[in-house]
Amino acid sequence: MFPIKSMYWWNKKIVNDNEIIILAKTINKNYEKVKKEVKKLHSYTIHCILKINAKSNKEYEKWVKKETR
Repeated sequence: MFPIKSMYWWNKKIVNDNEIIILAKTINKNYEKVKKEVKKLHSYTIHCILKINAKSNKEYEKWVKKETR
């Protein structure tokens, strides 16, 4: 988690806000579960939930698969 400054249009106004970015690492089959949990816990009307497919070293990939069953 790390803080950021955001600027965006909301209800026809520019909003400057402090937000937190969370980087959640998981396997593809868990994406929908993670997305559902974020929506459940977060108060925003419109969520920014991104899925980024990435390659990693084999040791890390093996560890993530083991830990995120």
